[in-house]
Amino acid sequence: GYRVGNDGSVQTQKGHARSKKLREWRNLKLCKDTSGYLTVYLSHAGKKATMLVHHLVLRSFGIERPTPKHETRHLNGNCTDNTLGNLKWGTPKENNADQVSHGTRVRGEKCSSARLTEDDIRRIRFDLSHLNNTEVARLFSVDRSHICKIRKNKKWKHVT
Repeated sequence: GYRVGNDGSVQTQKGHARSKKLREWRNLKLCKDTSGYLTVYLSHAGKKATMLVHHLVLRSFGIERPTPKHETRHLNGNCTDNTLGNLKWGTPKENNADQVSHGTRVRGEKCSSARLTEDDIRRIRFDLSHLNNTEVARLFSVDRSHICKIRKNKKWKHVT
């Protein structure tokens, strides 16, 4: 009762099994999840499921996930573009590299849970030249281990 187009559309048949209008198709409403990816609600035998549209597109055209660890890559960086030519399975490393090259990777102050800004990081690095980790952590009200990771360039390494 469903079909998926290579343009990322998901359709269902109108009517009932005995209806003459069985062959009429209608587009299902696509919704965005909290990460911005398009999802669709499907049901079968009374059970409902939310499915990621990009997974449906790849699977519908016979492109199976190589391993459970593989992720969908949006080759143009637009997570709402679910056309077949824009999608490909890839490793997490490849997907992260895509996000960096497209500028869509959420890091630093773009992250909703970030308590520090890039200016704070520059100030922290300056303060670390004459204060210890604990003192700097107190100044910025963060954990000492976070300051240690900033010092070792394991966190916020994109900030120069």
